[in-house]
Amino acid sequence: MPKAATKGTSVGDGIQYEHLAGDRWRFRWRERTEAGAWRSRECVFRGAETGPDGARAHAERIRSELRTTGAFSPTRHRLSVAPPSNLAAGITAYIEARKSAGKFKPKTVNTYTSYMLRVLEHIHQIYGVPETQPLPVTVLTRETFQEIMRRDRATGISEVTAYSAPLLVLKAWQWMADEPTCWPHIPPAPRDTTDFLPRTPKYSRTVAPSLAHVDACLRQLKKISTRSTLILGVFLRFTGLRADTILSIKREDIDLRDKMLQIRVDKNNFQRLVPLSDALIAEVSDWLSLFTAGTIFPKRRHLTTDRATPHKKPSETFKAAWRAATEEGEVPLFVWAPDTRKNARPEHALRAAFDAYLLEKGVSAPDLDYLVGRNETDVRAVHYSGDRMQRWRDAVNMVPPVDWLGPRDLGDNVVRLAR
Repeated sequence: MPKAATKGTSVGDGIQYEHLAGDRWRFRWRERTEAGAWRSRECVFRGAETGPDGARAHAERIRSELRTTGAFSPTRHRLSVAPPSNLAAGITAYIEARKSAGKFKPKTVNTYTSYMLRVLEHIHQIYGVPETQPLPVTVLTRETFQEIMRRDRATGISEVTAYSAPLLVLKAWQWMADEPTCWPHIPPAPRDTTDFLPRTPKYSRTVAPSLAHVDACLRQLKKISTRSTLILGVFLRFTGLRADTILSIKREDIDLRDKMLQIRVDKNNFQRLVPLSDALIAEVSDWLSLFTAGTIFPKRRHLTTDRATPHKKPSETFKAAWRAATEEGEVPLFVWAPDTRKNARPEHALRAAFDAYLLEKGVSAPDLDYLVGRNETDVRAVHYSGDRMQRWRDAVNMVPPVDWLGPRDLGDNVVRLAR
């Protein structure tokens, strides 16, 4: 833990100082510009004069020169100014701190490290600093961020990526500014990201698939995938959970007697108990009987025709199933690959169908947020909403069984009965 700064008393004319660490002291004052306007100045000094007496001596030098010339020059008094902090070291420390706090997974760390390297390369080019020379934190300005985003867009990078990389640097800047004892000369960080980063274009509204569309996808998935991938699809349909969350389920997390699932791994670190529907248990009970402990998805190969190195996530397999259902005229393309999004999210479409179906059935938004794994909405939803577990169980049991047969040709002399 960094040592807390020791603040000193104000010394005439609004001069303030505080002890940072070791022999480093930070001073703040206001002085006149050449145009006659006022500006705030800040400098971190490092020298032999330490302790409160030395700090008061520095403050007296600043006060004296402000009275005579209106401005203060540290170099004129041969004061040793602490060098600015290393920007790359600050961003790296921020990433490691978030990783240690459990906020960044290893994959996220790798992604953000690549973002950092690309942004630092841009800044080296913007300011003409050799790559062998470290960048100071003083290069963090609004103009720098705007130029970084302009250069990223010129290379054809997507809007989301062009926004995410500078956002990482901005978050690291805010983090360093909260620890000034460790990062000398860090400029005041903006608290509103919109001041430095324009908002990315929002996706327009998409249409969630119906459960009939999802069942058409599952029928195609049954033809081309392994059984474990099909079970994953069934879980997605009946729970609305994320694919990563389902793939992390272990056999001991499932209580078939009480029809409960313990969620231990989730995107938002939202650990919770969720009920399982009767229809889901009927679909997966045979599969679960094969396991006594550990993961229920031991094999990560998804296509039965692909024996190469398996994908970590079955996105391509689900995409192939959706595409086959679309080609047979059972599913419109826009429900799983909308033209308003650059990339299709074939597994997420099953999650969206669960959410949309229960919303149409009158399930409240807070209950849906809990079931699918969004963050808790407010204190009222957590503590003052009655017996929520029974409501959640009633909600998941609204989802009907999978239609594995699909559309049937009943003949000309048969009339389909209304449900």
